[in-house]
Amino acid sequence: MASLSAGLHHDQGKKDKGGAGYLNFAAIPRTYDGALRLLSLLPTNRDVTALFETPPTGKDGAPFDFNSLAIPEVVAWMARAGYSDIPKDLAPLKCIHIAGTKGKGSVSAFTTAILVEAAKTNGTTVGRIGTYLSPHVVSVRERIWLDGKPISRDLFTKYVFDMWARLSEAAAAADPSDPDPYGAHTKPFYFRFLTLLAFYVFLQQGVRSAVIECGIGGEYDATNILPASSITAAVVTRLGIDHVAMLGRTLEEIAWHKAAIKQCRPERAKWTEKLLSRCSVQEPQRKK
Repeated sequence: MASLSAGLHHDQGKKDKGGAGYLNFAAIPRTYDGALRLLSLLPTNRDVTALFETPPTGKDGAPFDFNSLAIPEVVAWMARAGYSDIPKDLAPLKCIHIAGTKGKGSVSAFTTAILVEAAKTNGTTVGRIGTYLSPHVVSVRERIWLDGKPISRDLFTKYVFDMWARLSEAAAAADPSDPDPYGAHTKPFYFRFLTLLAFYVFLQQGVRSAVIECGIGGEYDATNILPASSITAAVVTRLGIDHVAMLGRTLEEIAWHKAAIKQCRPERAKWTEKLLSRCSVQEPQRKK
């Protein structure tokens, strides 16, 4: 795939085999360590943010706008993962989408706890609960929860290998001349891969209620492929200056990005924290 994915220049062969040969996917043990090994081949978020800090320029000398291609790329990756009709494919999920600079992880955890408790008395309505968070502290499994607990090692391993195989097979079909379709160059970067994985896990495990935390921003975040029909509430927590190369250098610019997660119907619930009592910061949210 082109654009941001291509711009990362991730050379799986060098990372996995010191520059020699292709990835022998069949030889990787189907173990938790094997799953971690696959994930280690993917470009990191730092690789991505570095591109925004020093973006390549076009023929006109203007910096290349990676943001403009973000959502189309994620939609394409979803199709390769087997989800070519996102509104239909994600219809079983009822999501609370959370963005913000400070507190979004805590809000996600609190919301999950409320849903877990509600499921004890109203399980039919709430159903199984999935949570997608980032970053993790100790284990990558902290990013994907089922019913209030991190996904088990066994399930995580199974689904990482499943997703890797799905994307590899789609890559082979799209480009039969590629000698290494199972290599990391046919995969999205780390956060996007885990986003695909989270949706895959939730759908495979019959999740009904999902808490989805944005990674960076909102407008161009990988999680913002959620269709309006799958969003029951959107939340923006306190804003601050962060990821300026991607989101801008002012609270107004950052608010514009964060507010974009509210791609839900007018009657849907939306919540924001009071944003420093600054009307100029709240304006982008009202416009969204």
